[in-house]
Amino acid sequence: RSNETIEWLVDAMNVDIYVVGSALKLLLSKGIHPKAVIISDAQQSIVKQLENTDYKGMLFYLLTANTEAVNLHQGEKYMLCQQGYEAAEELADKYSLPKLATGGSVATTTFSLLEHLGYENIVLFGQDLGYSGERTHAEGSTSGKVVMNSLIQIKANDGSVIKTQPNLYVYLRWFNEHCPTAKANIYNTARKGAKIKGTQFITKESFLQLEACD
Repeated sequence: RSNETIEWLVDAMNVDIYVVGSALKLLLSKGIHPKAVIISDAQQSIVKQLENTDYKGMLFYLLTANTEAVNLHQGEKYMLCQQGYEAAEELADKYSLPKLATGGSVATTTFSLLEHLGYENIVLFGQDLGYSGERTHAEGSTSGKVVMNSLIQIKANDGSVIKTQPNLYVYLRWFNEHCPTAKANIYNTARKGAKIKGTQFITKESFLQLEACD
């Protein structure tokens, strides 16, 4: 949601970037080529997240993700199976695939994927989970919209109070439950974003030092 931290990734050299589908074109426009993109939604609108791009990295997709979008991708593809969905769990058992806690959003799904892959450090970008302004996503995202009336007040990483909506509050509660128990060190870059339990706010300078040590 914040365009500011996207610029951090331009200077980062030693990181694996996993991006949700709605932010893929934004990163590509900055010359940032992620290691993987993740999609989860069955809606037809998901197709536009991948079409007309030169992206050839990995694609991770939920069993229920839009088939046309999955078929559009020409690179490596890996299906993910979600916990609590009978058809997905049966498929996971049949082919010895991991079952991921999806949390209801592509961002929470991505977090579960990174945990499963065993990363030592996970840095959250764009997980504001609220609004210091009136936009729901970073400018350039395929999912961005303007929100005038948010209902819930929450604390931000800088100590200020921001507003959020019930659906984002559900995702915040999910992160608050899973981040404190994660084996990885979890860092959050959203200064004006929601404070997430079990995460440490990180500045650009600290982020670049962290990635230099990996």
